[in-house]
Order: sequence, then C-alpha cells, then structure tokens
Amino acid sequence: MEYKEQINIIGFVINLFALFIVLYFQFKEPQTGIIFFLGIVVLVVIYFIVSYPLDIFKKKFNQINFNTKDLNEIKKDLNNLKDKFELRKEVSDLKSKMNLLELLIFKKKKALIPIDPRIIILLLILLFLFLYLKSKGYFG
Repeated sequence: MEYKEQINIIGFVINLFALFIVLYFQFKEPQTGIIFFLGIVVLVVIYFIVSYPLDIFKKKFNQINFNTKDLNEIKKDLNNLKDKFELRKEVSDLKSKMNLLELLIFKKKKALIPIDPRIIILLLILLFLFLYLKSKGYFG
C-alpha cells in the first residue's frame, strides 16, 4: 500500500470517528459542543482541500524525476555521438551546463524537508477531538 493511500485511509477513519463522537454528543448537549463541532468540520474540509493539490504536485514531481532519468540516458547517448562526430567543444559546454543544473537541483533537494500538511491537519483534528472529550469530562 502506498504512503498516499495510507494517509488517506488514516485521515478518513479519524475524520469519521471524530465526527461520529461529536455528533453523538451534539444530540445530548448541543450548547457546549458547537465550537468543537465547527472546528472539527472545518479541519476535515481543510484536510480534503489540502490533500487534492498535494497529490497533484506529487504526481508532477514524479514526472520530473522520470524526465531526469530520461535526460541522463540522453546524456549517455550524446557522449557516444561526441566520439563519432568529434564535436568535443560543444559537448563539453553542454556537459558543464548540465553538471551545473544537476548541482543546483541537488542543492535544492537537500535544502527541502518534506512535511506532509495532511499529517499536521490530522493532528489538529485529534487535538480538537481530545479537547472536546475533555470538555465533556472524559479525560479528567
């Protein structure tokens, strides 16, 4: 099972659990739980709004990685052509530019720390659920 599928399943289960508990207590005491209910509903909506573009961006980045592999294969083919046509100067210029781009891409990849915002939103949903249950007297 992919990471994306696991996050979506965990998010869906947490959202259903939280909404079930909040809705159950809404019928008992509707005045005390309205803020927590609205908070959880808003976070659930934000979770799915953030999840969709994130999946699109991840697909785009995977396509970029695939294109990078193709570029590396093209680079190998160009090296073979260099020997056949003796265009050393032009190929070395292309090679130096490609190395510079690879260094820049490598530095950018090292600088970024991937944090999935869906995990943060799930933690906020669990926090609101805990605060809601605590206001009802279940945790102290």
